[in-house]
Amino acid sequence: MMIYTSNEEVLEFLKRNKANNEQVDISTASEWCCAMVENQIVGVIGIIHGQHTDRIKGFFVEKDHRKCGIGTELLREALIRTKNKRVTAFCTRNSEQLFLNERFHVVREQNKYGISFVELKK
Repeated sequence: MMIYTSNEEVLEFLKRNKANNEQVDISTASEWCCAMVENQIVGVIGIIHGQHTDRIKGFFVEKDHRKCGIGTELLREALIRTKNKRVTAFCTRNSEQLFLNERFHVVREQNKYGISFVELKK
């Protein structure tokens, strides 16, 4: 696991993998947790540190590396790095169960694009 505060390399990874086609927001974060395989990024999750709430964003794992625990590791690492007692995220159909497994609860059900809003109160 690598931690990046520079957005450039992570945003390039998300664009190259067309993460936006899976409704993943491609924009900056305060810091990124990156899963690495053979010195290459295979998954990312961003954290935006707010004054009262931290936001998880840009959560994406390459298709070839899904279903092998990388997403769970990324989410857990991001939660360790959050600073506020309230953490929120918009999540896709693919990632919602990962958030629920980490004690998030759904605040807003999935919209027509398959995006729901979840929250964790530590």
